[in-house]
Amino acid sequence: MILIHVTNTNVSLPDDEVVVTGNFGDLIEENPYHFTGRVVNHPKYGQQFQAANYSNLAKTTRTGVVKYLSGDKFPGVGEKTAEKIVDILGADALTKIDRDPQVLNEVGLSNKLKTVITENLELSDNLENIIIGLNSYGFSNQLSSVIYEKYRGDALSIIAENPYRLVTDIPSIGFKRADGIALENGFKVDSSERIAAGLMYAIDQLCGKMGIPIQLLVLY
Repeated sequence: MILIHVTNTNVSLPDDEVVVTGNFGDLIEENPYHFTGRVVNHPKYGQQFQAANYSNLAKTTRTGVVKYLSGDKFPGVGEKTAEKIVDILGADALTKIDRDPQVLNEVGLSNKLKTVITENLELSDNLENIIIGLNSYGFSNQLSSVIYEKYRGDALSIIAENPYRLVTDIPSIGFKRADGIALENGFKVDSSERIAAGLMYAIDQLCGKMGIPIQLLVLY
């Protein structure tokens, strides 16, 4: 849930500021974004905009692309180099580079700079997509970042294959939360993954690092 200032819209809103709900990556406050979705009325919070998709407009305008490429994510690429890239490749430079990194050969950059741009652009895109995917499980951006730091690019596939790994790998995620994710995504109540994670959770809750009689564990 975020509060945004609206500069252009084709829907009726009571104010130029509106709460937008949905799954978002790591949004940058000063960047412009385009949201698509619908207006809904929340029984408690009133009118909101429920976003189905969004895009970062900072990556599609000349000024935005220059600012993005000359930022901290691309060390060694200063403003002049970023302007040169946009002058030659256009405002959709990032899209062109994503589709075919070889277009950077037209700009006349060193191999080092081309590698910096392509690798960090791919990393940034992957991170945003993963954060959005983690948000869809109900994780906050902060917790999603913790999960990403642990699993990196495999975060979504690991959770899809075995959400119960979160219980042992991420200290702030307990069995009940991981269990909810697993059951919602088709895991059976008697799956081996669920039983193993449940046993470990029960042992941890009852005695931490101490032992427990098998009879008591079964009752739990």
